[in-house]
Amino acid sequence: MKILYFVVTFMLIIANYGTLSSIENDDCMMCHSDPDMYMEKGRSKISLWVDNSKFMFSAHKNVKCIDCHKGFDPDDIPHKENIGKIDCNSCHQGVEKKHTFHPWMADAPLQNDCKKCHGYHYATPAKGKGSKVSGIHSLQQCGTCHQDVVDEYMKSEHYKALLSISDENAPDCNYCHSKPITKGWIGNYIERKANQNQVCTDCHSHDTKNPSVIKTITNSNSRHFQLKAEGKEHAAVCTDCHGFHNIKKNEDFEARLSVKNSFSACGKCHVHIAQEYQNSIHGLAQIKGNMDAASCVSCHFEHDLKKVPHVDEAIFKSNKLNKQFAIDSKMIYCVSCHGDSELMGKSNIKSLLESHSWLPELESHFSAVSCFDCHSSYTVPYLSHNILPLEKSVKTCNPCHEQDMNLKSKLANYYKTRKTGESGIIDGTIGGGSYVGLSRSVILDNLSFILLGGVFIGLLAHGYIRWYFRSKKESK
Repeated sequence: MKILYFVVTFMLIIANYGTLSSIENDDCMMCHSDPDMYMEKGRSKISLWVDNSKFMFSAHKNVKCIDCHKGFDPDDIPHKENIGKIDCNSCHQGVEKKHTFHPWMADAPLQNDCKKCHGYHYATPAKGKGSKVSGIHSLQQCGTCHQDVVDEYMKSEHYKALLSISDENAPDCNYCHSKPITKGWIGNYIERKANQNQVCTDCHSHDTKNPSVIKTITNSNSRHFQLKAEGKEHAAVCTDCHGFHNIKKNEDFEARLSVKNSFSACGKCHVHIAQEYQNSIHGLAQIKGNMDAASCVSCHFEHDLKKVPHVDEAIFKSNKLNKQFAIDSKMIYCVSCHGDSELMGKSNIKSLLESHSWLPELESHFSAVSCFDCHSSYTVPYLSHNILPLEKSVKTCNPCHEQDMNLKSKLANYYKTRKTGESGIIDGTIGGGSYVGLSRSVILDNLSFILLGGVFIGLLAHGYIRWYFRSKKESK
């Protein structure tokens, strides 16, 4: 009897399953194609209409209604009193691993979230034309929750690329945020920054395969990159300097690293230098609205911090400058602007040569004294950001050419780095004490050497002669 009971029960289950599995979408659409069909839930009316013309072009066009809406029998009306939410994970298993930009989804009931982005009956593929979560459409979809971020993004260079380039690799929301940029946000600051950096360098590196990228970078000479490689958790990465969503070219006046704004961006980390710059002649000029005044990015290149400005040979010649000394003493940063008479003329400032025309022995000064010796509050060889205004700079000879020989102590920092073959032994010995005005010359050094050498030889000869005649006299 028990066996018969189980057989009958099993046959009923199979029969019922066969009935449900034979239900086609057309059976459902007999009712759900009515635009006026709805159900009441509390005080709300919920539409039950499905537009079959849209559904047939969705990602689920080949999926049966009952594959998602389980346990529904069209002959039972109403179908269910307690209708459960759709469980997308029954087909799309492990999708939370692909949605690292919403890390809380891994812990939340997944069926609560998928439809908010991908839609309901008219869900589109994640990639390709017409997708709700890629290309220009992702802005509208993501903007339903993140409108403030979308507003920022629409001011960026990436948005311009998205509009102008017909390429699936143009950087939309999903292109960047499908990568684990927020992984390690809590408890692992270094990993978070490394992930953020990787997102940018996936496109903006020399080995990129993304045809949409206009500019590539190298970080090998970047101090920021070196610090990050050493494990310094607060070392700057791309987003610290360029921002997140509203990323602009540096040439854009509103960019974070433009001449106008780089002082503020760099000052978030380099606080003391920023304060020093703010009080300098360049900082004061910027405050007054002179955007041609030097800022952080004028001297420090974006990624290659070891790079020096390119200055035409003609500028060195026209300003009577020693190129190698300009590079060694860091003067080249000053020369790149102040050596250009056309650029200086825009701000009604004299060029380097004109402003120092009063200085005697100009070429000698330009070959031994750096800009910072007279125009900063620092002692060489330290590089100062506090470039003094004209009225506070050294304008007379006395500070260097007075009795206590300040010039000698200043020049020692440069001459001690020169090779013996270039400067001679006497540079640090006999020549070191021959600073009288700017009359010191190699000829005087050589004459001093010959004179002292002659005296030394004369003393030796005199001593030898006395010894020779004394010993001869005693032998008699």
